[in-house]
This record gives sequence, structure tokens and C-alpha cells, in this order.
Amino acid sequence: MSNYKSVRLTHGGGIRAEDATKESQYPRYAPRRRKRRRMIRALTLGIAAVADWNPMRPSGTGDESIVLVSEREYEDLDGARAESPVPKRVALIQRIGLGRCGWFCLFSTQDLAEVDDFTREFRAASEVPLIEAGHAIPETGRVMGIAETAYKNVKRSRGAAGFNPEFIVAGFDEADRPALFQLGESGRAELRAVPGYATTGSGAAHAGPQLYWHNLQPNDPLHEAIYKCWSAKLHSEKIVGPTTDVAVMIPDHEQPIEVGAAVRLTVESALAALEAPVFAPRRPREPQRWREDLEQRVEDMLQETRAADEERWKNLR
Repeated sequence: MSNYKSVRLTHGGGIRAEDATKESQYPRYAPRRRKRRRMIRALTLGIAAVADWNPMRPSGTGDESIVLVSEREYEDLDGARAESPVPKRVALIQRIGLGRCGWFCLFSTQDLAEVDDFTREFRAASEVPLIEAGHAIPETGRVMGIAETAYKNVKRSRGAAGFNPEFIVAGFDEADRPALFQLGESGRAELRAVPGYATTGSGAAHAGPQLYWHNLQPNDPLHEAIYKCWSAKLHSEKIVGPTTDVAVMIPDHEQPIEVGAAVRLTVESALAALEAPVFAPRRPREPQRWREDLEQRVEDMLQETRAADEERWKNLR
């Protein structure tokens, strides 16, 4: 063994032997200490998924719906947007028009002005005023073309480096069939009919495998799709709860239906038990009959919405 009398730091950051015995003729270095990287756990994520879709069923006769999962980083206060104390990319929902129930975009961006510009360009397309005046809703391919044109126009006006949001556009076509497509940096719209869901944001890479593990399918019942999307957001962000908004789009309804407190409580109680680490101390027990309760509460939510819509139409006649 070599005995060292003194050491000094070298330019490389290691420790070099200054005076070693004759047995050791070569300089020796202590291993460098690697800096520990800080893990960022608060990721942004938006999910859109088709539910209750049966292509063999006549269009407009089923209960087709679209689940939208977003964040609550910005809230509307008297018409103004209030920023969260934690600035980051956000995933939110915004209506862009077209048809009775409208098409909505789920976006991931750090600048809300980018989304406002995209919405303005989308609605400025020549087809949109005709559609909202009562003409037939175009097929999904035509809506994708309008979105591509709007994206390219905004990117050209703002500059390539000043416009890089991600969009998921969801809605119902002329036959009340649910449709999803995605817009990214390339500006090209990509249809998400298969696998029937789309993700956006920095947490998308983590949510995708979780949705695949849950085997999320377009024909899943609505309550199952809500749970699977919620679970994927939990695993990717670890911050579900008050920062998560879940809404449901159905044909002939103007706005997405926000999931109420009863559904939220059922899902979060089940997630707390089923998604907890196996050997976690004080792991919560799985709630009894939570699946049946979730299905019933989602159905109650839809029935209340449809009853309110019927009452509103009666008052307008």
C-alpha cells in the first residue's frame, strides 16, 4: 500500500498524490463526486380520450362521449385569468367553435396569448361562420385542415421560435361521431382514432405507458375511461386533486360537463388505495362497491345534464 503525506486539488477536480512512496510511481486520483440532479415531479399533462364508442352502432343513437383531463393553473375571475403561484407549462381547455356542442382544444403552453391567437385564426376561417350560421358541420378531415391552416398562420406571424404550443382538438363530426386529432411543432394534424386517446405536455411520456397498461379503449364505458385517465395523471404528475379538472363532452351540449364532487370523491378514494405502494405503511383500504358507485354517479351526472338541456330548450320554444 502507498502512504501519502500530502495532497492537492488538480485542475481536473480530482485529488493527486503529491508525495508517494517508491512503490507507487504514478499519480493517483480520487473519484469525482457527481452532483445529484434535482428531480422535477410537477409535470404538466392533458389527456383526451373517447368513451362508449361503438362503430357498429348507428351514428347519433348512442352515448358516445369524450373525456378531457386538464389542469387548473388558471381560473376565470370576473372574466380575467389569474396565474398560479407556480409558473409552468399548463394544460387547459378552450372552446374554438364549430357546431352545436363545439370543438375544443386542449393545449400545453407557457403563453396563453398563443392559444388566443390560434383560436382567433381558427374562427377566422371562411367555413366557420357558415357552419355556425346553421350549415352542416364538416367532416373531421376538413376540421383538421382548418386547424393546420390556423397553426401555420400563427406560427408565421409570431415567428418559428416564438410559437411552440401543443394542441389536442376534440369534438363531434357531422354524424355526431367523436373525433380527436393532435397538432404539434410540425403543424401537421394527426388523427388519434387509434388508440382513441391523446396526451399533451411534459408528462405525456409518463401517461402513455400508464394508459396502455390500463388498456384504455374507445369502447370503454365512460366511468372506466374517467378512472383510467385520472390514474394516468396521478402517476405522471403526483398532484391530482384540486389541480386537476376532468370534464366530459357529449353531443348536443354546448360546454364540457365538469365532473362533480361526488365523482371526484369516488375516484380519488379508489386511487388512494389502489395506486398506493404495496408496502406503504397505513395503506388505505379499497372502498367497497366503488366501481358500482362510480358508474351510478357518472350516469346521474349525465341524466341531470340532459334534463337541464331539455328544460332549457322548452323555455326557448
